[in-house]
Amino acid sequence: MLELSRLTFYDSTAVGLLAWTRQRVEDTATGRLLLVGIPHGLRHLLDQTGLLPRFELRDSVGQAVAELLVSE
Repeated sequence: MLELSRLTFYDSTAVGLLAWTRQRVEDTATGRLLLVGIPHGLRHLLDQTGLLPRFELRDSVGQAVAELLVSE
């Protein structure tokens, strides 16, 4: 889980890093990457690159933690 609500700067490098991280997690048998509190601008960048549907987005840390605990 990555909590991103305080992220104030993001560019193509950040998008690339998120894509790389998602791929690394996806390559594991049981890994999941949840993005929490994603800023509107970053959401827009991910949407424009076609990557947004490949991420699991959650509104709050509590929601993400509860979901991860249930899935164990």
